[in-house]
Amino acid sequence: MIKGSVLDLAKRRRSIRKFRAEPVPLEDIVYAVETALEAPSGANRQPWRFVLISDPGLKSMIRRICEASEKKLHSSPGLPAGLENGLLREALLGRRSS
Repeated sequence: MIKGSVLDLAKRRRSIRKFRAEPVPLEDIVYAVETALEAPSGANRQPWRFVLISDPGLKSMIRRICEASEKKLHSSPGLPAGLENGLLREALLGRRSS
């Protein structure tokens, strides 16, 4: 039965906190994105966008901004500052969002 299979899969899920140094093959990444594109969404709008980033410096900058936003999220009742002020968008696009 599919219902039991999904529950079993959810129970076996684990978070990964340490990653290997070698890069993931591009064909594996493309397969994962193609699979994600099939996920259902409200009114089939599929409002997400995927960006593949391989530059270590840019990934590090994004991580710092996201971690700072997450820290603010857990310490305040409102949206994290990175989302409210567009800091991540500014870092990625080089301009402040309106």
